[in-house]
Amino acid sequence: MFQIDTVEIDPILQLVAENQRLDIATVRLTEQQEKAITSKGEIGSCVFGPVAWPSPQPKTGGYVAFGGFPGRLRTLLAFDKLEFASWSSGASKISSVSDFQFVSAFDRDYWVQSFGRPKHMELDALGGMSGGPAFVNRGLYWDLVGIVSQYHENYHAVFFSMLDSVQPDGTITPPPV
Repeated sequence: MFQIDTVEIDPILQLVAENQRLDIATVRLTEQQEKAITSKGEIGSCVFGPVAWPSPQPKTGGYVAFGGFPGRLRTLLAFDKLEFASWSSGASKISSVSDFQFVSAFDRDYWVQSFGRPKHMELDALGGMSGGPAFVNRGLYWDLVGIVSQYHENYHAVFFSMLDSVQPDGTITPPPV
């Protein structure tokens, strides 16, 4: 089980599809779950429908905004209970785009602030953010285009799986072998 706000979700019963190579899984929310998640209005939580699906692919040289829960900032409360106390976000330039992924390599010359300074953490602490959303700005709206799939410490690069292989019904078209 996991939860969004106070709404419990059973990932096994609600699983639509998964693809280990893309590091993507989709679940279907019930109407009751969606209503509970959005019951607090705009300031609480919202479920947004995309302008078009799949979203157009991001472009090399464009920018990506992303977020997630770094592993070093998680707390093990009990054998079966984790606390994700800190949401982290960032944005960077897209270095390359291929059929099923895109990459953003960080350029130290443009770092404004080191990641997690209060906890004495540096950029290599990004591990654990896999599954976090990645958005590009389309002018009047933000477009969900991928998810964080891996951080490569040697290259200071974040790898993202593109979501264009996720179909409108939640199924996933696997990449060619």
